[in-house]
Amino acid sequence: MNRKITGLYYIFISALVLFLIFSSGELKAAVVIDHTSVQNFDSIPSDYINLAKSDLRIAYGHTSHGSQIVTGMEMLSSEDSQYSYTTGSDGFLCDYCMSGDLGNPDRITWATVTRTYLEGGGSDKNVIMWSWCGQVSSATESDIADSYLANMAQLEEDFPDVTFIYMTGHLDGTGETGNLKLRNQQIRQYAIDNNKVLFDFADIESYDPDGNYYPDETDACGWCNEWCETHECPNCDSCAHSHCFNCYNKGKAFWYMMAVIAGWDPDGSSDDGDDGSGNDTDSSDTGSQESAAEDNSGDSGGGGGGCFIATAAYGSRLESHVEILEKFRDTYLMSTRPGRGFVNLYYRHSPYLADFIAKHKSLKIMARWGLAPVVGAAYIALNTSCIQKIALISLMLIFATWFFLIARTKPRKIKDMDQAG
Repeated sequence: MNRKITGLYYIFISALVLFLIFSSGELKAAVVIDHTSVQNFDSIPSDYINLAKSDLRIAYGHTSHGSQIVTGMEMLSSEDSQYSYTTGSDGFLCDYCMSGDLGNPDRITWATVTRTYLEGGGSDKNVIMWSWCGQVSSATESDIADSYLANMAQLEEDFPDVTFIYMTGHLDGTGETGNLKLRNQQIRQYAIDNNKVLFDFADIESYDPDGNYYPDETDACGWCNEWCETHECPNCDSCAHSHCFNCYNKGKAFWYMMAVIAGWDPDGSSDDGDDGSGNDTDSSDTGSQESAAEDNSGDSGGGGGGCFIATAAYGSRLESHVEILEKFRDTYLMSTRPGRGFVNLYYRHSPYLADFIAKHKSLKIMARWGLAPVVGAAYIALNTSCIQKIALISLMLIFATWFFLIARTKPRKIKDMDQAG
C-alpha cells in the first residue's frame, strides 16, 4: 500500500510539473505597462518591489529619450528609499551596458549587441530592455515587423530564461493619423497577441493623471506644464527632451512593470497587508516573518525570492537542487498567471514551514525525499526539448497504466492462490 501511494505521488508531481510547462504558453497573458500603470502606482505591494530588486538583473540599452525612465527612477529614489537600487554590471540595473538604441546606429545592430552581451559579460541578466529615440516615426511596417519584432522573437527563442521588454516610440505630434500611431499600434498588437511585456512609452505621454487624452502631444509633454501649474510636481535637474513630470511618470511605470515581472498580479486579490493606498493594514506579524525569512540566507529559507522550504531542506540557496527549483520557477511559473498565483501563495505561507523544518534534522530528510520528484521533473523540464517532453509524458502514461494494472491484478492472484490452497 505504501509503495502504491509513493508511486502515485511521484506520478502526480511529475504530471503537474509537465502540465505547467505545456500550459504556460496558453495561459500567459500580455503585460502592458501604460498610463493606467502610473495611475495605479500606489497599489504596488512593497514586497514585490523588494522581490524585484532581489531577483531581477536588468540591462538597459538606450540613448537620450530612453534616459527619461532612469531619470524618473532617480526621482523616485530621492523621494523614497524603497525605490533605491544598485547599478553597474553586478547591480539591479546595468544602464548603458548595451550601446546604442533600437534605431541607432541602424535598426538591427541592437540585436547583435544583445546576443553578444548575453553570451558574454551579461550572461547573468534575466531582463533586457531597449528603447527607441525617434526612429519609430520614420519606420515602415516591414521595419517594425522584420527588424524589430522578428529579432526580438529570435532572441526570446535563443534565450528563454530572459524576459525581453518591448517598447513603443515617443510622441511626435502627428496625432491619430500619423505614421507613428500606426507603427506603435503595430507593436502593441503584436505584444498583446503574443503575450509579451510592453512598456508603452507613447501611451504614458498621452494621458494626464486625470485620464485626459492628448492625441496630438509631443515628447515635450505640453500638458505636463499645464498640470504642474495647478498641482504639486516633483523637480529634477534635467529630463531629456521633456518635462520632469514626464520622466517621473515613466519611473513609476517602470517599477510597476518590475513588480509584475517579479510575480505581482495586479488583478488578483491582495492579502499582503496593503490596502491599495500604500497603508499597511494587518501585516505586522506576517510582514516581519517574511522579511526575516528573506533577509536570512541560512537554513531558515534563503534570500528574498528564494525557495524557502527547499533551502531549509538542503541547507543553502546555492545548493544545486535549490538552484534547479528557482530556475524552474523563473522559467515556467513566473510566466503564467496561475504560476504567479502559486508563487505568491508560497511566499506568503512557506517561511513559517521552512523555519520549522530547518530546526529538525529528521524533517529536513523527509523534505528532501518529498522534493525529489519535484526537483527531478523540474530538471527534465529545463533540459529537454518539446519533443522529448512529449515522449516523456507518453512514457509516464504507459508506466501509470502498467502500474495500475499490476496493482489491480496482484491482489486477485493472491486471492486465487488462497482459494486454490
